[in-house]
Amino acid sequence: IDDTEGGATSRSNLSVELTRNMPGDAFLNQQIYWVDYDFELYSNFTFFLNDPVNGDQIRQKEHRSIFGYQGKYERQTLLGPLRFTTTGGWGLRYDQVTDNELSRSLNRQTTTERLSLGDVNELNAFAYIAEEILFGQRWALQGALRLDFFRSEYNDQLQTLYRTQSAQKAFLGPKLSLVYDWRPNFQWFLKSGVGFHSNDTRVVVAQNGVDILPAAYGVDFGFNAKPVERLFFHLAGWYLFLQQEFVYVGDEAIVEAGGRTRRIGLDASLRYQLSPV
Repeated sequence: IDDTEGGATSRSNLSVELTRNMPGDAFLNQQIYWVDYDFELYSNFTFFLNDPVNGDQIRQKEHRSIFGYQGKYERQTLLGPLRFTTTGGWGLRYDQVTDNELSRSLNRQTTTERLSLGDVNELNAFAYIAEEILFGQRWALQGALRLDFFRSEYNDQLQTLYRTQSAQKAFLGPKLSLVYDWRPNFQWFLKSGVGFHSNDTRVVVAQNGVDILPAAYGVDFGFNAKPVERLFFHLAGWYLFLQQEFVYVGDEAIVEAGGRTRRIGLDASLRYQLSPV
């Protein structure tokens, strides 16, 4: 019915990473990266339902540049029967999106209506500290704390007056896990943590920073086993609770708030290595 559906996308990546050993049984890892991304898609879900003359084709288009840096420092310390592994990390990511567009179009050639058009700039800076304590040969306790900072900016090109809207927020998320090596080839684990569900920048600035980073609470319990050589088995039950879940409807340029959600699941995997090397 609409033979002009389709589109094109491309992505280029550049990454440089440096790792060096440090005094005191430690190492430092640093990485910088750049991503260049283009996207243009023509879709038609309802054909002539809404517009019997021109049809219901839409165009989604953007150009995105991502700049990032991240570093990690890790050090091990022995204190009697205890072994401490301390890890610190930091970094930032900056997304620059130009001409983020949703328009109604005809045969890829004519724009009949612009629904959304603007520029997005988003910065995420983060830092974390993690500590792992090994008790003898069987027990391991792992704890971590991560701080995320987001700043979102949006320039709506469909507005008559040029105005950059912005919002920002920080989030602190703890992690805690316990691992027990019951046997040489069998390991129990209990993991928990608090994260977040991020929202769309265009919605964030429109709502003056409300519901930018609603919390997500997760926990999983299970085991890893290696019953025979080269055979690995994993089983875990998990629980996830979100204070707010967002659903992005791309063909309407809106984000729907789904409310609080709860998920309970069971994951299992079986892996076998065919060759000894």
